[in-house]
Amino acid sequence: MPDPNADVSLAEEPPLSKDAGGGFGPRLKGVGGWLLLLCFVMTVVGPIVNSVIIINSLGALKNLPQIGGLKEVAAADLIFSMVIVLMSFYAGLSLWMIKPKADRKAKGFFFLLLSYFSFAIVSPLFIDLSSYQRGRFYEAIWPKIIGGSIAALIWISYLSKSKRVKATYPQSEPLGFD
Repeated sequence: MPDPNADVSLAEEPPLSKDAGGGFGPRLKGVGGWLLLLCFVMTVVGPIVNSVIIINSLGALKNLPQIGGLKEVAAADLIFSMVIVLMSFYAGLSLWMIKPKADRKAKGFFFLLLSYFSFAIVSPLFIDLSSYQRGRFYEAIWPKIIGGSIAALIWISYLSKSKRVKATYPQSEPLGFD
């Protein structure tokens, strides 16, 4: 016979299931777990790391060799990078503060990041480079593009499927083309 005075806090938690209102209950609601990590990376780590890269690139921009289109592409890259830093901070802060549609803003940021990687793939075509130079350029950027794209797709998937995200931002609807 079970002891009625036993500590019930040691009881096993019930499996995750939707409550009567269709939500996932208070245990998953709020910024925690992977969502907290995402918020921290989007508001602190990403902006700091990319700001340092931008500052270093600004100094290097004036010393670039006179190769047709190089300075223009580098300047466009810097502007795109600045937009990414600002959008990362804005979307991450929106997530952290549980603002309406913050999950959609974060997904939008990751789609912007994927657009940036697409720009990085085509940008050497606008620079007067030899095939050897273009090949060396691609050797340098492919690991960053592939790694960054995989990370962006993983976070988009997380933001779309996570029970915590759905419980924390219930008013959001999936991105669609209605």
